[in-house]
Amino acid sequence: MNPESLNPTRQPFNGHNYYLCGRYFSRPTYPGREYLHRMVWIHHNGEIPEKMDVHHLDGNASNNSYENLALMHESEHHSLHMMTPKRKEQAREAVKKAILAAPEWHASPEGLVWHKEHGKRTWDNAEYRTLICAECGKEYQTRARETKSKFCGLNCKMKQFRERHPGYRSQFKKSSASKTLG
Repeated sequence: MNPESLNPTRQPFNGHNYYLCGRYFSRPTYPGREYLHRMVWIHHNGEIPEKMDVHHLDGNASNNSYENLALMHESEHHSLHMMTPKRKEQAREAVKKAILAAPEWHASPEGLVWHKEHGKRTWDNAEYRTLICAECGKEYQTRARETKSKFCGLNCKMKQFRERHPGYRSQFKKSSASKTLG
C-alpha cells in the first residue's frame, strides 16, 4: 500500500491525512510528529531500528511510495545529504557566521563559565600517561598532553633551559647591577 497524492500538500495513508510541513509530509501526534515516509516503511517492514533513517531514493520528499524508500544508517544518511552543492554552501555560510559570532560568545559571561567548566571536566577526565623526561630520562606520570609535557618536574625543565641559554643569568645580573649604579 502506497500513499495517495491527492494534492501537493496532502497525502492520505492508512486512514490518516499527512500534510506537507516544511520538507516532509507529517501529521501532529502528541508528543511530536509522525512522518509519512517513516510510517510507510513501518507498514511494510516493521519497526525502524535505532540509529537508522528512512531515505527517499530519488531525493523527492513528496514521493513516499514504498519503492522509493531505503533504510540507511543515520550517519551515512546525514553525510549523503550534506554532499549536495546547496547543502555544502549552506554549511560554509553557517561556519562563516559562527566564526564571526564566536569571539563575542567566548568573551561573554556564559562563554567564560562554559570554558571554565569545560576545562575542569577535560582535566578531570584526562587519563594519566607515562612519559620519559627529556632531561634526566626518568619515567613520570602526567595528565598533560604529550606535546605540552617534556620534563618530570621544574628542576629538569630549568636545568635544560640554563643549558640552552648559558648567558641568561649573567645578562640578568648585569642589567640589575647597571640599574642600581645609575
